[in-house]
Amino acid sequence: MHDVRSTVVLNNTPSLDTPLLIGEGTLHDTNTSATTHSLPSDDRLLHVSVPAITDVSTSPSQHYDASCHEEPVMRPDTESADNVSSSREEESILNCSTISHSDQSAVIYSPSISDSLKTEPSSVSDLTLDLSDYCLPMLYGSSSSLVTSDAGPRLSPAPSLAPETSRFILPTVFNANIRGGFCQNTDELSAVLHQNYVDLACITETWLNPSISDNLTEIPGYITYRLDRNDGRHGGGVAILAKQELPCKLIDLPNPTHQETLWLLYRQPCMPRVLTHILIGCVYFPPNANIKVMNDHILDSLDIVGRKHPNLGILLVGDFNHLPDKLLLSFPLKQIVKSSTRGLATLDKIYTNISHWFSEPLTLPAMGKSDHCSVLLTPSINPPPSHGYYQRVKRRSNNPNGKALLCLALKQHNWTTLYSLSSCEDMTRHFYTTLITYLD
Repeated sequence: MHDVRSTVVLNNTPSLDTPLLIGEGTLHDTNTSATTHSLPSDDRLLHVSVPAITDVSTSPSQHYDASCHEEPVMRPDTESADNVSSSREEESILNCSTISHSDQSAVIYSPSISDSLKTEPSSVSDLTLDLSDYCLPMLYGSSSSLVTSDAGPRLSPAPSLAPETSRFILPTVFNANIRGGFCQNTDELSAVLHQNYVDLACITETWLNPSISDNLTEIPGYITYRLDRNDGRHGGGVAILAKQELPCKLIDLPNPTHQETLWLLYRQPCMPRVLTHILIGCVYFPPNANIKVMNDHILDSLDIVGRKHPNLGILLVGDFNHLPDKLLLSFPLKQIVKSSTRGLATLDKIYTNISHWFSEPLTLPAMGKSDHCSVLLTPSINPPPSHGYYQRVKRRSNNPNGKALLCLALKQHNWTTLYSLSSCEDMTRHFYTTLITYLD
């Protein structure tokens, strides 16, 4: 037997389970006739075999495309056995192998892809299903990713679609006048709140009364704070819906005139230095109500909370009707709702001193049978940067030499003018003026 290298030209179709042995010597295949050509070379050839497809029934209509078989790869004899073994595994990938059965074809994957799929599909349809699971996210740019496990490939859930905001967690506020029917509109209200990722919802004209149970006003994921009108008049009432995990608390402020206002104090663990707390006030000012009483109540409430929390952010949300806002604007607050909310008038407003931390409010359709448009206020994605500034500060010297000089100057000063003054106030004023002069 001569040391020759052989290439194979297939004349007949081999069976799927028959290995093709390419290498030194003669081609051994009892079911296939082949013509061999001698190629003189000192290199060894790889042994390439066609991988068998399990659990696929064969029929006379099946055929094998011999034009797609792997070409022999020449390697030098100097390679180590380990390198040859690893290279054989890499280069034994079939470029294309197709099995046709009843006019349906299934593509055989390369090992890099097929390793992530089922190793023994029960049928051709199972293999095609795995192909779809692998390729669809790649083709359509889906946000889901392929996760491989022992049970086979699966799609991981898509990430949250909640809008991105700054690292400071500020609330998304919803303002709506529903004009009654709070209990009948809970489903619609729940859908709007969850779809818009609302943290706080200020509802005016709830038309609730103490006889209505709190169970009828509950919305999944939210806590309901309500203030009903209890003076015998029909209508009115305010409510605030806050997310259960939201760090806010209801605060009780003096309200001797029984104004329809509700107050929450909001505080996140991560807040800007210039904004330590946010006061949310839900306000309903009925038509023809006392203007002075409402303005005094709002300003007094802001003063009480502001004295306790100096760096206080304010959000006054609600239906103000035609309440004159000159005093509110001079607090100073800014009215940021620019579009009309009922007809051509802007009745549902938002007054705030932190408008630069929020985007421009959006106007949404009315809730239920109300004729008031809703308003949505969302935090700004790009909040204002907190720029520092330089301030020149003068301070007196505190060294011992300065103190000694001050003591000497006071001893040597002529205080005759001080004793000649008639009133105590004039003497005190002269003493402090002299003392400050020496200190400066």
